Amino acid sequence: MDSLASRMAASDLVDILRALDTLNDELAQLASPNETAFMTLGDALASARSTLSAGSVQFHALSEMLDSGNGDRAEQMIASAREDILAISAETRAIAASLGHLDQRTGAVAKPLGTLAKIISEISALGINAKIHAAQVNAHGIDFTVFTKDIDRLQQLADDTIKRASGQLGSLATAMASARLASDSFQRGDAVELEAIGNRMGGQLAELAARRETVRRALPDIEKRTATIGERVSRSISALQINDMTSQRFEHVRSALALMRGLNQPQAGTETEWLYDLDDSRKQQILASVCSLQAQQMERAVGDFTQAIRELKGNLTALGTEASTILTEAQSLFGGRNGNNSFIDTVAADIERAAVLLDNYCQADERVRLLIHQVSEVFASIAKDLSALRSIDADLRIMGLNATLKCTRLGASGHALGVVAQELRACSRRTEEISRLIAAAIDAATAEALALAERSEREHATAAALAGNIAESTRAIRSISALVDQTLTDLMTACDRVSRLLGEATASFNLEHSLEAGIGTLVRRLTELGHRAAPDGVDPANVREDIQRMLGQHYTMSSERIIHDIFADGAALSAPPPATDATADSDIDDFFF
Repeated sequence: MDSLASRMAASDLVDILRALDTLNDELAQLASPNETAFMTLGDALASARSTLSAGSVQFHALSEMLDSGNGDRAEQMIASAREDILAISAETRAIAASLGHLDQRTGAVAKPLGTLAKIISEISALGINAKIHAAQVNAHGIDFTVFTKDIDRLQQLADDTIKRASGQLGSLATAMASARLASDSFQRGDAVELEAIGNRMGGQLAELAARRETVRRALPDIEKRTATIGERVSRSISALQINDMTSQRFEHVRSALALMRGLNQPQAGTETEWLYDLDDSRKQQILASVCSLQAQQMERAVGDFTQAIRELKGNLTALGTEASTILTEAQSLFGGRNGNNSFIDTVAADIERAAVLLDNYCQADERVRLLIHQVSEVFASIAKDLSALRSIDADLRIMGLNATLKCTRLGASGHALGVVAQELRACSRRTEEISRLIAAAIDAATAEALALAERSEREHATAAALAGNIAESTRAIRSISALVDQTLTDLMTACDRVSRLLGEATASFNLEHSLEAGIGTLVRRLTELGHRAAPDGVDPANVREDIQRMLGQHYTMSSERIIHDIFADGAALSAPPPATDATADSDIDDFFF
């Protein structure tokens, strides 16, 4: 009977050991390291570290640039350009007003000149009457032909002078209208926009100062974030060792299970030869204890693996958040309101637009300068013609006086011609008065033209200097803007790249779930085999020395020794304590050193 029981026990032991071999092979396949997934993630982490570190350095450099001499120079350039633009804008209104005054002064010359033309036409009519009455007087032997011819000559000279002056004033009025049209058009459009740019630049100055202050306060946080990124990446890379550690621990389990073959056929000269003297019952207790012990080793290894992977994923998520935060802060500190280019680019665009408007102003100012030159030439010519008219007036008065004296001696026969001569003298006095009015109007218009010329000359120089300053400011600010825009673009590219790399690397990184499921199945089967080997259970104290003798020299990790100590003390085999950081550190030390 004992022999039969012994044969049955031996047969059962062989079956259990055969099942352990099958389970061991499955564990080897399940625990084989997923090198591809971990290498891909490692490459992604290394790239993320270099990319985010470089991005943080760029961010820091950009912040320092804005807070340093470049930022001071940009602020000074904007302030200077703003003052000049507002000054030019205000001056354009004053020039437009002066142009209107000049137009009025020119009109003041044209009006008396028209009156003078009427007087000259009256002289022409008097010349005709003089010819008629002179023909009657000639019958008495007195010749007034020279008098009448001189009236015609002088009247023709005066008429030509008036027509020439009127023509010049007409051309001047046309030029004045064109200049005023250009000035009004500039005032309605470009001048308004120029002033708006100047006013906007005041807000931009305040924004630049505010952003520089914000950047100054943000620098310490940027440095902290750079350090945090480095720490997270280092922790993540360290966490990748869990794959090799877990595989090694499973190899230890496989080695322990493989030792169980010695229970069936112990061989002399091997580490299991001492099993030869044990009875089958003792062997089954050892087998059941080893199964329970290795089941706990696998559960603990999976638990440590799962915890490490969860922490790893948490760090990866945090890294993605850090990348987004860097980009968000960069866009907040340096980006424009439209979310595209930097806010400095907006300033540069305004300054460049101001340069175009100033060019338009210079073109309009050039028309004014040409007009002023034309006004001076026309008024000089009219003044010269007025001088000729005054000479004609003198001749008419002398001729009229002579004719009056002659007609007085003739008595009644010379009375009609004498009246004509007196009228001519009266016209001469009126032309003299009108000429004085015209001269005064010309003087006033000339003074207005000179004042406008001086103002235009001064503003032309200011505009030219401002154009040069704006060109320099544009180059400097564009240089800063290009650097800011490029850095923002680089940061955006870097952050997108980090997010993409980490996302692709972790998208299918669910090894803990598959390992938990697979090891869970193997643990249940291993537990069943242990129960099959010893249905009534095992007192750990009875097999402690045997287990230590078999497996003690195979323990290379503190976690394995902890499980063994728990088993040896008789604690529950189904609830191992969770791994701690200290345990994990010890594992790493024991494994690598």
